[in-house]
Amino acid sequence: ELGERAAASSSSSAAAGGRDDDTSSTSRSTTKRGIYHGSFPGNYRKFGRDADVAILSRHPVLEQKVIYRARENCIVRAVLRLPDGRRGPLVVYAVHLEYRYYSCYLPRGYSSDGDAYPGWGPIRGEGNSGGGLLSRWWHFGGLRRKIFRIWNDEEPELEPEPELHPVTDVEILRRDNLASGRPRAMQRLIDDARSLAALEDEGRRCANAPVVIVMGDFNEPSCLDWTADAAARTTADRNGASYEWDTTALLRRNGYVDSYRRLYPDPRTHPGYTWPAAARGEGGGGETTETPTRMVATDWIKGADERDRLDYIFYYGGDDGDNNRLVPTDAWIVGTPVTVVKGRFVDESSSKELSEDTFSYGVDDPWPSDHRAVMTVFELSG
Repeated sequence: ELGERAAASSSSSAAAGGRDDDTSSTSRSTTKRGIYHGSFPGNYRKFGRDADVAILSRHPVLEQKVIYRARENCIVRAVLRLPDGRRGPLVVYAVHLEYRYYSCYLPRGYSSDGDAYPGWGPIRGEGNSGGGLLSRWWHFGGLRRKIFRIWNDEEPELEPEPELHPVTDVEILRRDNLASGRPRAMQRLIDDARSLAALEDEGRRCANAPVVIVMGDFNEPSCLDWTADAAARTTADRNGASYEWDTTALLRRNGYVDSYRRLYPDPRTHPGYTWPAAARGEGGGGETTETPTRMVATDWIKGADERDRLDYIFYYGGDDGDNNRLVPTDAWIVGTPVTVVKGRFVDESSSKELSEDTFSYGVDDPWPSDHRAVMTVFELSG
């Protein structure tokens, strides 16, 4: 099956790595057993403390390096040798991009933690942000609720929903989003892929050109999800805003294909939300269940529905987007079907009205991340 089918998984803390992983010990144990190849960039003895993503592969890793690191934007590249050398190498990029300047909060009436809108609190009026560092502490991690529990030994009453002032101006969204550096980081990836080898030879498909997959946590919605049509139909609180998100749009303009949207083009029936996921364990700022799995609400805002698809698997499809060497045949969401909406748990698998997405985990299965992952199965031909 190897060489004929390839499975790729993307998550901020799954196959693509994550900031909270014990990456060095995992790398040693999996490599020793001979199951997976590759060394985590989190292993400081090899890569320094310069990366927060990683790549594991069942195929031998010919090369792995950090190609971009600026602020919270990090990209790691691995070149893999496939069983049939005639197919050329497989080039995989693991991506973890800046979580601040989270511009999709602006149409929801919350600050993006960017220069113009610092912090994560509600936008109190035109040009008036929701606060700075204190706001981050107060709203993220449920600091107010924790202080109340400690002082009063009881849960506080739920706060009334704040009066929100959504920002839907496209130019404001663009300025805020570009300031994140996410599109700049993705341009570096595109340039790097071009420099490895010609993806096409005089307009003809190269049999030995590298097959390129880009996956990870972009911390930015998709240009295919925030269309004008989707804005009118979505249940996530976008207040009618539509925007062609810059990072995914840049990939598409350069011949890369969103594997999930290739198979499920309608974001209404298959929203593919990967954020926020109800995680297992301590922490978080919202509701916590007293079940054996102890789900934790990992959302950051309480007055709006912040669900979005932030984790992707792209592949290079050429100018026409139709790569006849690499074809996605199946895709699904890896992780719990339980998400968080305004601080409350919602099981998206309980009703086709909510989502027709397929989830690989059950409601009671533990899930360690605030993001879900996405899995794509590809057919690879010569």
